[in-house]
Amino acid sequence: MLVLSLTLMAHASDTLTGTVYLEIVDDFTSDGFPSEAAPQHVLRTDSGEPVALGDADGVLADLGCARVEVSGAADKSGVFWVDSAACVDGGEEPTGYGPDAVTTTRDALVIRINMTDSSVGPSEADLDAMLFGTSASVDAFFALSTFGGERLQGDVISVAILYSASTCNVFERFDWAAAAEAQATIMGFPASAYDRIIYVLPDASVCTWAGIATQGGKWSWIRDNTDPHVYAHELGHNRGLGHANGLWECVAYPYFDRSDAMGIDYIRFNAPHLEQGGWLDPSDVVEVTTSGTYTLEALHRTADGVPPRALKIWDPSSGANIYLSLREPVGDYEAPMTPDIASKISVHRFLDPMTTLSDRPTLLVDALSVGQDYWFADGTVRVRFLADFGSTADVQITVHPCYMAVPVCHAPPPPPTGCGGTN
Repeated sequence: MLVLSLTLMAHASDTLTGTVYLEIVDDFTSDGFPSEAAPQHVLRTDSGEPVALGDADGVLADLGCARVEVSGAADKSGVFWVDSAACVDGGEEPTGYGPDAVTTTRDALVIRINMTDSSVGPSEADLDAMLFGTSASVDAFFALSTFGGERLQGDVISVAILYSASTCNVFERFDWAAAAEAQATIMGFPASAYDRIIYVLPDASVCTWAGIATQGGKWSWIRDNTDPHVYAHELGHNRGLGHANGLWECVAYPYFDRSDAMGIDYIRFNAPHLEQGGWLDPSDVVEVTTSGTYTLEALHRTADGVPPRALKIWDPSSGANIYLSLREPVGDYEAPMTPDIASKISVHRFLDPMTTLSDRPTLLVDALSVGQDYWFADGTVRVRFLADFGSTADVQITVHPCYMAVPVCHAPPPPPTGCGGTN
């Protein structure tokens, strides 16, 4: 389902300066099948006003920065269509993306937004326990999923705004947030004092999405307000993580990787997301360029770096890194685990975008059982799952002399494989 975020109001000016974010709309399923989330560029001006940007020519995609000055014009709906853009210095930069300190605790303000005709079901105490409790909470999920590198604490408050839940458009959503923040400030909880702002809406709202988040930003909107996975997923976007996609009948679908909370299941993060977030020690990821037998520790066992948790191999044929990891169905948020992931070698494809202006997903291309092979499309690398020892596994990697060779040469084509590269 396509949902676009529009600006609060049209602007007469043809030049705007601020910080650009991607705003991602998650509905998770459509007719029981994962449906695409729709990213939209949103500029937060220096005064804090959200402005939806139209980027028909892809001007913003190649900037490589978030602090920008854009030139263009607003249409009648209020979308500011960008003609040109340039990076500028100063002002706020996104703080959610990429590696931070070893342990980072995010201060979150959770605002229950009650409306004239509908109230939020979970109480303040319910939400406090769900998000910040000592066990089975979103904070506990992040603590386990990131080896303690990401934690969550904060305050839960309630406000009442003079808006109806019987309509839901993007103009109103920004109005709801502004009205809620104004009341929060009066109550002594200014939004500027927090790293995350979570607007919790009545589930009875006619909004069709489950949650919305700014990629690498601080804001999220939650309609499916009793599901902790939705909160964790949107906070993952705030942290800079894209979706965990997977293959179905050789086609990539959003959320289809069931080995990561950025997919359809509430489970700990996959190997590329752990490295992207800075939650793995350097010794936990080994970059492979030569043939050999490599031992892997299960991805989410106690961190010690011996043996490594993931292998990473550059794949020139796809222009991305291939990550290999073992998932062991043991522990909170790892068990139960679906049989297509449990005790198998997950094969992910990912190229870290290194910018908040991309929602580039990880892609689970296969999961190997013992004895199965994964081949690079050009035949230069073969991965074989040799043996499973429960908490560790042996993987054999065979690298052809033509791999990354200069001058270029060609390896024999791989044997017939499935769409993920497995035979």
